[in-house]
Amino acid sequence: MRVITWPLGVLLGAQFVASLGFGSVLPTLPLFVHHHGLPLASLGLMVATYSIATLLAQVVAGRLSDKFGRRLLMTAGLLLAAGGMAAFLLPGPPLLYLLWRGVWGLGAGTLQPVAMAAAADLLPLEARGRGYGFMSSAMMGGIAAGPMFGAAVVAMAGLSAPFFFGAPLTLLTAAAVWTWMPRHQMTHSEPGTVRPAGLVGGRVRRGWFWLNAAWMGAIGVYDTAWSIYLSRLGAPSWLIGASWTVFALPLMGTNFIGGRLADHAPWRKRLVLAATFAEAGIVLAYAFLRNPVWAIAVSSLESVTVAMSSPSLNAAVMEEARPEERGAIQGQLQAYGSAGSLALAVAAGYLLAWHLTAPFVLGGTCLAVMAAAVSLSWALPRLRVPGSTPTGPAL
Repeated sequence: MRVITWPLGVLLGAQFVASLGFGSVLPTLPLFVHHHGLPLASLGLMVATYSIATLLAQVVAGRLSDKFGRRLLMTAGLLLAAGGMAAFLLPGPPLLYLLWRGVWGLGAGTLQPVAMAAAADLLPLEARGRGYGFMSSAMMGGIAAGPMFGAAVVAMAGLSAPFFFGAPLTLLTAAAVWTWMPRHQMTHSEPGTVRPAGLVGGRVRRGWFWLNAAWMGAIGVYDTAWSIYLSRLGAPSWLIGASWTVFALPLMGTNFIGGRLADHAPWRKRLVLAATFAEAGIVLAYAFLRNPVWAIAVSSLESVTVAMSSPSLNAAVMEEARPEERGAIQGQLQAYGSAGSLALAVAAGYLLAWHLTAPFVLGGTCLAVMAAAVSLSWALPRLRVPGSTPTGPAL
């Protein structure tokens, strides 16, 4: 069946542009704000402001989209992101950059869970895994292309250039979403599935949330430690930059395989758990590597684990959710991930000062422990939710 429709194409474009804007500004943002007077000691606070704003928006935005529609909330998120980006060009005290980064985080946090819920609205169950594979590729494509785009415009027009390009592009994307996304979201449901009330608090649902927290926690470790780790191993700056591309390109290709596998519902739990255990082993392996080229080569294997996990995890969560709660559930899923990323990013900073490979030991251990705990939880007899029917979706 045809997976990509016109509304889904608009959704993929919005994901790509949002990720492109994030990636294009990220490498030069610290240089820009410090050049304009923000103290070095406040750079970490700016990162924390963005992360906390994103987490708070994720909790609220998905639930609001269930009530007021995906189109409205996605457009609002893109407008907030564009406004926060453009505000960096305004004159004012340097500490205002913390506020603008927070506004940008609110926009990004609003867009992500609503977009993932909208994908479930637009896709029937039998194509949802492939749809989430496309979503992951669009996001990773923007992140991979962003630094190259940002570097090119900075070389041509200075440190302010990514904001001049990114803000209008995000505004155009908001206009496209408002114009072409359905006014009322479709509500594909899975025939023959009875969803008990209160499933959000069930053991299986919490398992997906905690697994996402562990995966995003590993990303928080990489955001903090990866570049310094490679640099200490002797990698030149160009090789450190290329390492992100080495990771992104295989992921974009293998996402389609992972998405097709995710369309087989009985495989999803096995795929996610196997990929999580494999990822834990790969992350732990960095503690023993002393050659930056080998470390980057091993990182390319991670793209396969991510591609096998992400489409299955999102498709499984959306299969459990009732249509009227998809936004709220995606908001919780993404918020768990943001919390995990923030917690391990902060911890990795302290551990990095103690030992070069300690952050990776932490990230790999968290992945392994979480996968083992969730596996054990799912292996136990399922408890009935009080006041519910005994026939819930068995994943």
